[in-house]
Amino acid sequence: LLGTLMVLKVSRTDAGGFTVEPTTDHARLLVFAVVYGLGYGAVYTLVQSKAAKLFGSCPDFCELQGFLAACQYGGSFCGVLLTGKLHDYSGSYGVAFAIYPCLAVLVCVHCCL
Repeated sequence: LLGTLMVLKVSRTDAGGFTVEPTTDHARLLVFAVVYGLGYGAVYTLVQSKAAKLFGSCPDFCELQGFLAACQYGGSFCGVLLTGKLHDYSGSYGVAFAIYPCLAVLVCVHCCL
């Protein structure tokens, strides 16, 4: 979760509020890429292994495994598409990258259950 926050730069405004925008610091972007990549890789294998643990003895397990993989690939595609659409709509990646930490929390909750 903290790694996904690395992509955001939070600044304080003169009025006492905050602005959230994508960072341009290369070191922070590198940390984000490494943490996010490792996290995605871990979640991908956790979903596959959790299905094997729960349904491994079922005769149609290979069909379930294929369906889960197709859903993960489809979700990855939709995430990229949604990020692009949010950028086109708002003119910034800030909205999309502010959503990523919220999704990371949901993934953490899902994996812990």
